[in-house]
Formats: sequence, C-alpha cells, structure tokens
Amino acid sequence: MKQSVLHILLLPAYFLLMCLNSPAQQKFMHTASKENISCNYDCTLLDMPDLTNNPAAVIFVTPVLDKGIIQNPHPIGAYYFKSQWHIFNLDNKPVPAGARFNVEYYPNADETHFQYSFSRADIQADGSAFIDNWHLNNNPTVRFTSFLSWNPATQGAVTNREETTVQYNPAAGKWQVSNTNNKPMVARVTYNIAITWPGRVNAQIITPRTSTVINELTVAPNSNQLQNPVTGIFMTAWVEGVKLPGENSSVSHAEQTELTGFVMGASGADRKNNYETITIRFRSGIPATIQLLNAFIRKRSMVFLFDAISSRITTGQEAISYTIKLTDASISSYKQVIQSGEYSAGNRTPFTAYDEIKILFKKIEYKNSAGEVAEEEIK
Repeated sequence: MKQSVLHILLLPAYFLLMCLNSPAQQKFMHTASKENISCNYDCTLLDMPDLTNNPAAVIFVTPVLDKGIIQNPHPIGAYYFKSQWHIFNLDNKPVPAGARFNVEYYPNADETHFQYSFSRADIQADGSAFIDNWHLNNNPTVRFTSFLSWNPATQGAVTNREETTVQYNPAAGKWQVSNTNNKPMVARVTYNIAITWPGRVNAQIITPRTSTVINELTVAPNSNQLQNPVTGIFMTAWVEGVKLPGENSSVSHAEQTELTGFVMGASGADRKNNYETITIRFRSGIPATIQLLNAFIRKRSMVFLFDAISSRITTGQEAISYTIKLTDASISSYKQVIQSGEYSAGNRTPFTAYDEIKILFKKIEYKNSAGEVAEEEIK
C-alpha cells in the first residue's frame, strides 16, 4: 500500500520535471529580413538545421515587443513548405522586415510536446473541436499552450486562419477549440501542443474499455443516408493513449466497402469469432510513420479508428458512412513496399513507396451513419 501511495505522490513531480526540463527544447530569436521573407511576402523562413527536413517538429512562436510595439501585429502560425519551416501571417498580410519573434521548438515530439490533428470524430455539431489526449482528458487544471501548424503535404489546403478560444468542456471531459467568429473547425487542422503544468494527474488512468456486449447489426442500404461508394478511408491511431499526428486519406484495403478481416452484416451463427489480421497500406512519410514504427518495435498497445467517407445521394456532401474501431491492438508486421512506375507514351511514372502494417486486435467495434453499433471482444 505504501508503495502505491508513494507512486501516486511522485508521479506529478516526475511529470512536471519532464514538462519543464525537456532536453530537446531549443530557443532562439528570429528577425524577418528581405533575405528570408518569402511566400507572397506573408511568411519568413526559419533557417535552422534542426528544422530543415523535419515536418514533425513542434514549434511555438511569439512576437517580440520593440519599444512597446509589435512590428508584425498579425495572427501567426508555423508553415512547412519545401522542407523548411516558416512563420506565416494567417491573414495573408506581408511580414515587415525587422519584425522579431521568439521561437521555441522541439525537434522530436514527445508525450508533452506534440502535433495534434483534428479527426472527423473530434468535430462537434456546434463547429468546435475536441482535443482527445489522455494527458488533457478529464483534467481541467492542466496548463498548455497551442500554436497553429500547417503542412500542405499532409493537410492539403486545410488550415485554420481564424482567431480561436480554448476552454474545458466538463460534460465531455475534454478541452475544446472554437473559432471566435463561429466558423466550424474542420478535420486535419493541426495545432502544436506543449503541456507546461500537468494539473491533476491520475496514476490509474488507462485506455477505457467499452462494453463486451454484442449488439447484432445487419448493414443495409438506406436511401436517406449514404449509398455512394466509399471514396476514402481516414485512419487515426493512438499509442498507449497518445494520439499520433496526422490523418491519412489514402489507406488502401482489400475491398472498397470493408476492411480485410471484418465481415459486415454477419449475425447469429454466421458471425465468426475468429478475425483475420487486418492489413493497411499507406503512403510512406506520413507524420505518424516514426511513431508507428516505434510502436511495432516496442510492441505498444494501440487503438485504431477508421472513418469510411462517402457522399450523400441528394446533396453530394461528404460524410462518415461508417467507422471501425480496433481496441487492444498491436502491429504484428511492418514493411515498406515499393511500387514501380508504369510506362505511358514512352515515359515512366515515378516509383511510389508505401508502408504496410498488419494489425492484431482484441476488440472490434463497427458504427454506421445511423449510430447503430456492433461490437465484439476476441477471446
């Protein structure tokens, strides 16, 4: 008993030291000049070796007062373009030469300094978005800073140029980000997060397990819902409760409407309690590549969420057709696949590299667009 109490007492202190004394933390002052102002004059290049060719860097920037005046009085974010990070003005206004910024960065993400990309599951009906991270969940006293991060290579044109507020939602037990002008947040918008004070730390926190009760469900087309073929699968993953960066729309699978190993519509005696290993293939170099590889090497416990996207017949608007969640999962195989280019009109298209992982799991949950759920725990 004494050991347990000691562990609970010491954990917050250890966590605080980890937050405040991270050896990876780097700081410098950056001055915008005609030599480093680029883009359409609305960004300034951060020419640092640690940041070059490092899309996973976690960056925070604040303007420097010059005789009580901010030379660049515009909202700012971090922008990754052509393998280099920039400071950019969210309102597209030019960055003036001579403007100075304090830059704090972490070359490698960790549990308390990381990039968080909103998934579709994070977006709420009122347009706000939840940050789903076990250090922040059910922790209203935690202190953290956030800073917009934009990498078009993984996010496309998706970013958020609006002013935001961050507040704790006690009903959901999560921190909530909203635009002050009430414009809705969108999936793939990414913020850098740095936890500066752990708040209330619970040594007993574990990844929650859902019920093992099986709700039978037969999947049938619904003309009022989604009938068009699935147009993309979005994967979100957690390693021991920590959400991995990014969200990838190019996950391939054996069938257009299902993931290998999960048979939809089976019920009663037809349902098999013996699922195959699920195989996922995605483009090499996504933000979560290193974390996924480390999870495989260290045999970490994981959770995977797959959002299948389709479009409504009546409006053509994209929406989630169904989701599949794998709990108590682990990566059993990790390999890279090189797909050779093809000849066309005498020219060969470039080679393409994919990472392929095989996933074992103990719990599978399927939810359709009507909110009906089928789930099973593998014995």
